[in-house]
Amino acid sequence: MSTKPAIPSSRSLLWAGLCDFAVAAALAAAFALGSSAYSFFGVEFLAEMAKQGSAVPRLLSGGLAIAGLVAGIYAIDTARHGPRFPAARAVLTSTAGAFLLRGAWLAIELGRAIPDYQSVRLRELLLSAAAVLIGVLHLVGVRDLLASSGARSGS
Repeated sequence: MSTKPAIPSSRSLLWAGLCDFAVAAALAAAFALGSSAYSFFGVEFLAEMAKQGSAVPRLLSGGLAIAGLVAGIYAIDTARHGPRFPAARAVLTSTAGAFLLRGAWLAIELGRAIPDYQSVRLRELLLSAAAVLIGVLHLVGVRDLLASSGARSGS
């Protein structure tokens, strides 16, 4: 069985995959711990829903944990062997988009910090910055993947 060679600059995808696994682990912990974990991560509406016995927070965190695990597998496998899984580019690009959308909250938090720095919660700021970083790692990896497959040259 032959596999495609790894993309030349695959470190970003390796790091992105490791970050995906870390995010999946945090979401699995939130699934297990419930409202206190949602409060820790600054998602008060999910914490309140969990306290009221709603299944929505657990379904959301469980589903996102599985998605993070799949994204991590795709990223690391693609970094090591090239795109072998179906729709690898689409999965990795979608993952980048999801993290960048989550990280967009960073701009809102920074905008709020200028007039009233005391209202900004450092934890939320750091989580948003981490999401931006993970999204950028995925984008750089996808760029490298496209460059190595000749997609930019039209072949």
